[in-house]
Amino acid sequence: NTEKQIMQLTQLLQHAQSPQNQARQVKYATEGIAQPKPDTPAKEPLLRGMFSFKVVTDCPFIIVFLLQLHKDLRAHIAAFITLALGIVTHKISLPPHPTQSLKAHYLDFVSAQVKTLSFLAYCLNKQMGEENKIMTSVPPYVMHLLHHCPPGAASVRKDLIIAIKHILTLRDARAAFLPYVDELMDERVLVGNGLSCLELHRSLAYSTLADLIQYIRTELSYAQLQRIVIMFQRNILDESLPV
Repeated sequence: NTEKQIMQLTQLLQHAQSPQNQARQVKYATEGIAQPKPDTPAKEPLLRGMFSFKVVTDCPFIIVFLLQLHKDLRAHIAAFITLALGIVTHKISLPPHPTQSLKAHYLDFVSAQVKTLSFLAYCLNKQMGEENKIMTSVPPYVMHLLHHCPPGAASVRKDLIIAIKHILTLRDARAAFLPYVDELMDERVLVGNGLSCLELHRSLAYSTLADLIQYIRTELSYAQLQRIVIMFQRNILDESLPV
C-alpha cells in the first residue's frame, strides 16, 4: 500500500513538472491576471496548486527525499532529468513595465528554475551516462538566469551561484562553460546589480568562478588569464570583502 502511494505521488510530481503544465503555469502568470476595468476593484485570484510556481520550487526537495528513501525509484531518474531540463530551458523575460503581481510571479518562476537546476545536477550525478549530451545544452540557460535574475532577489541569486557550483562538479559541464568565461568575469553578470548581492554574495560568486577557472585554465587565452589575474588581485586588495 505504501509503495502504491509513493508511485502515485511520483506521478503527481511528474505531472507538476510536465511541459503541458509548465505552459499553463506560464500562461496563467502572464495572461491570467487581467487588468481591472475602471471603477472595478482589483482582485488577486487564488492560484490552484498546479498553477503555482511555488509548487514546482518544492518538487525537487520532495523528489530527492523520496529517492533517498526508496532506492527502487531511481529507475525514474531519467524521466525526472527530462522534466527538469524542460523547466530550466524555459526562457521568460519581464516586459518593460510589469505590474507588481507579474514581478512576484516572475520571481517565483526564476526561483523554481534555480531549484530545479540544483536538482538537475543531483540527478546527473546519479545518472552519469546522461551527463555529456545534457550538460552541453545547460550553460546558455544558466547565463540567461544570471542576466535576468531580479536585482533585489539576493536569496535567489545565492541559490543560483550555489547551483552553478554543484554543476561544476560534473566533468562535461566545465568545458561547456568555456565560451561564457568572459561574461562570467563581468561582475554585473556574475554577482548582479543589487546592493544586497554585491555586499553578501561576492565572495561566493568569485570562489565559484575560481573553481571554474581552475578546471579550464589550460584552455584560456593569454588575454583572459591576464584579466583573471588583475580581477582577483583587485579583490585581494578590496578591504570590503570578508577575510
